Amino acid sequence: MLKTRKLLFVSSLTFLLASTSYAETFKCERAIYNDSNSSWNVVFNTVYGHAELTGSSCMPGHCLIPAKQHITVKYYYDNGTTRRGPASSGKISVIDHGGTSRLLQYYSVDTGNADTCPQIESYDTANGVALNNPMNGDIKIQQDLW
Repeated sequence: MLKTRKLLFVSSLTFLLASTSYAETFKCERAIYNDSNSSWNVVFNTVYGHAELTGSSCMPGHCLIPAKQHITVKYYYDNGTTRRGPASSGKISVIDHGGTSRLLQYYSVDTGNADTCPQIESYDTANGVALNNPMNGDIKIQQDLW
C-alpha cells in the first residue's frame, strides 16, 4: 500500500512538472527585413508568450540587423493566461544607427486559424518602416534613419 502511494505521488509530481515547465506553444515564424543601407537594432519586451530571434547578431530578445539582411522571429503563445485565450503580445523598440528609436506593439489572440501571427502597431509614426509587410508579424525597414 505504501509503495503504491509513493508511486502514485511520484507519477503525479512528474506529470505536474512536465505540464507546467513550459506553458507556451509555437504559432508562427516571420521576419524583420532590413532593406536599408545601415544597421538597425530591435529589442523585444514580451508580455504574453515570447519571441525567439534568430540571426547572425542576435542575443535573447535583441538583434542588430546589418544592412541588406534579415532576421527570423518565432512568435510563441502562452497557453491561455489571458481571459480571451492563448496570446502573444509585447513591445518592440526599433532603433536606427543614429540612436533614434520608435516603440511598436504587437498582439494577437489564437483564434485557431492557421495564421494567427501578431499584428504590429505603432505608437508613433513609423515612416520608412513597413509594419505587417508582407504579412502580420513582419517588419520591413526601408530607409537608413527614422
